Amino acid sequence: MILINDKNCSDLKIVFSELPSIPKPVRNVEEKFVSGRDGSLIIDRGTYQNIPIMLTGHAECKRTELIDYFGNTGELKFETSPDRFWKYRVTAIDIKEVLDDGVLLAFSINMSLDPHKYLVSGKSKIIGSSTLSLKNDYNAKAYPFLKIKGTGTTGIIKNGIQILSIKGITDYVDIDCEADVIHRNNVNYDNKATGDTFYLDAKKTTELKFTGNVSEVILIPNWREI
Repeated sequence: MILINDKNCSDLKIVFSELPSIPKPVRNVEEKFVSGRDGSLIIDRGTYQNIPIMLTGHAECKRTELIDYFGNTGELKFETSPDRFWKYRVTAIDIKEVLDDGVLLAFSINMSLDPHKYLVSGKSKIIGSSTLSLKNDYNAKAYPFLKIKGTGTTGIIKNGIQILSIKGITDYVDIDCEADVIHRNNVNYDNKATGDTFYLDAKKTTELKFTGNVSEVILIPNWREI
């Protein structure tokens, strides 16, 4: 069984032809040929390509309902692995009417998956104030989301090194490390920030310290793995 954004496909009487096989992501490498050298030089960029998949099947619903169910982006989960999900983007969708009433539809949907599997547990909030100790048990960097409540200027120290300072906070500020954006209620705070957003190192414990007049820190780790 497939779930899209935690919604069961049976709600729209969607039946998939088969469950897709999701391969391991391909690493981004550059191959260089050097004059006078046998073979080629492989340069590993340390990143991964997105994973293309296709979902096919039929559904007993309206065309608009099927399109709305998948949307443009979302989360793909298998009932056999309820603790993990993939982030996806729809790249192409083809829908054909099997019957003239437009209720029985055949479809094929192309998706581009983020190369990482995300942990459902990584959506859980971790709450602290002046310090947080975060152990990443997985084999990939995690880019957290933070809400820092306080006033004035706040500094973030990661493993003993100050990496970010934000001034002019009136009540709270949000830090989206994956999007590399600092804002409050969609008002950009980049011009009030010095330094960089950060990640939680794979297979390590990250120690965070928050300086200034901070009353509470809410962190969503977004754990993931390859």
